[in-house]
Amino acid sequence: MPGYQNPCSVCIPMLQTTASPSPQRVVKTASGTVEVYGCCNEVDAELWERSFGSQAIDGRYYQIAEECLGDQFEFVYMVLRDGQSGAAAVQPAIVVDQDGAAGLPAGARRLAEGIRKLFPGFLRMRLLMVGCAAGEGHLGSAERWALETLHAALPDVARSVGAPIIVLKDIPSNYRETVGAVFERDYRRVPGMPGATLDLDYASFEDYLQRRVGGCSGRICGGSSRNCRRSRRSRWK
Repeated sequence: MPGYQNPCSVCIPMLQTTASPSPQRVVKTASGTVEVYGCCNEVDAELWERSFGSQAIDGRYYQIAEECLGDQFEFVYMVLRDGQSGAAAVQPAIVVDQDGAAGLPAGARRLAEGIRKLFPGFLRMRLLMVGCAAGEGHLGSAERWALETLHAALPDVARSVGAPIIVLKDIPSNYRETVGAVFERDYRRVPGMPGATLDLDYASFEDYLQRRVGGCSGRICGGSSRNCRRSRRSRWK
């Protein structure tokens, strides 16, 4: 939108990748191999396009996420290769240190903090989540060979990052039949909250302010709509 500045000061028209990087790890399975990388730029841009070109969350999203959320997540990129046809796809994942005490009452959190002075890992879980940090977890490929290769390699990848729990995060229901055929024997499906959409029918940020905020700017910002725009823009600087 005109006048908008990304809080992370990132402007990426297209994903830029490095030349022929070596993977951090290679996992061989009966159906193919998995190359593990720690940076989205290490995965070939054409492979990103083939895997996620039709999705809003593509390689550029992960490049921005690494810049903005690198202190909250570890990023894992698994390049799946079919052992017979040579077909390839990329499957992103994140590593999360989940605080099991975060949702407890204040007294229980204080108790947990006291215990953590002796046992730092108390009520902390390290998870390998296949998918992305925000939004639906689409798959780079839902073909049988890719699912079988991913299924076989995930335990090894999880061990390498110290994550005893593996989660396929927010996988849309249209994958249920194909994913279930491979994963249902040793994974459990847990229904999540339904997705929601919001129609942002505005031409720009200025249009939003004029149509939605301008009429009540005095109450919201204590001044004119110009002050309101200045106030909101300053938050992104």
